[in-house]
Amino acid sequence: MRKNEKTFSLISLVVVIAMLFQSFMPSLFSSKAYANVYSNEEQGNLNKKFTDIDEHWANNDINKLSEKGIIEGYSDGSFKPDDSITRAEFITIINRATGIEPVDYRAEFSDVSKIDWFAGQISAAANYEYITGYDDGTIRPNEYITRNEAAVILARILKLDLNSEMTFIDKDEIPAWAKPYIAAVSKAGYIKGYADKTFAGTRNITRAESSSMINNSLSVLEKYLADDTDDTDDAHKNTSSKKKVEKPILSDISPKSGAFGTVMTITGSNFSEDTSENEVTFTGDKQGK
Repeated sequence: MRKNEKTFSLISLVVVIAMLFQSFMPSLFSSKAYANVYSNEEQGNLNKKFTDIDEHWANNDINKLSEKGIIEGYSDGSFKPDDSITRAEFITIINRATGIEPVDYRAEFSDVSKIDWFAGQISAAANYEYITGYDDGTIRPNEYITRNEAAVILARILKLDLNSEMTFIDKDEIPAWAKPYIAAVSKAGYIKGYADKTFAGTRNITRAESSSMINNSLSVLEKYLADDTDDTDDAHKNTSSKKKVEKPILSDISPKSGAFGTVMTITGSNFSEDTSENEVTFTGDKQGK
């Protein structure tokens, strides 16, 4: 009987180990290290995270950024690709794509509290100077970001050559502060216009459009914090340290213009003449970055 009992105990132990092994293996093989265990179709199903993008034009862009942890969806499993995106959300995506880490909030903007989820992301972006905010000291983090604004931020952080020609048929409707940046990101192929050949810069950029823009430029964004910039191509005129972002002065705004101080603050450009007393009220599209 003792022999039978030992045999039974051994069999039971083997069964338990097998069950544990079986329950553990799927999660192990679903990791990137074991991705080749599955066919392309099976792996696609494993990586499928969102319930509402299967037929969406930005499906691949969204999935790629999701796999890299750059974007996230909602608790119900959706992504809501055609919803607008806030300024804080867009800044967070840029930071994640470049590897910029959030920092302790330093109260750069009057409308951000240190307890806001995005406070550290905003401070990090301000530190790298690709955002500067509005003249009133706000950043308006919960407002939706427009296509104009998103293009400016991307062109600024990528340090694109701003001498490209604008090709969109609605270029006369695009404000001067945004034109060179939009032309640059469009020429680089990072953002596209619409089928009617317009850019529609005053529209709020959608979550899908943001994903497409970031994914299109991801190979460059991922190198943002790299020390070696010798292989930068001609489109990315990066002649300074990547610690800070170069802030070009717009060639069509004179230092003697009444709007000069405001426009330079909006675009984050450096200037030497004291024009801080100039006050200009803008209407229409938002100019903050």
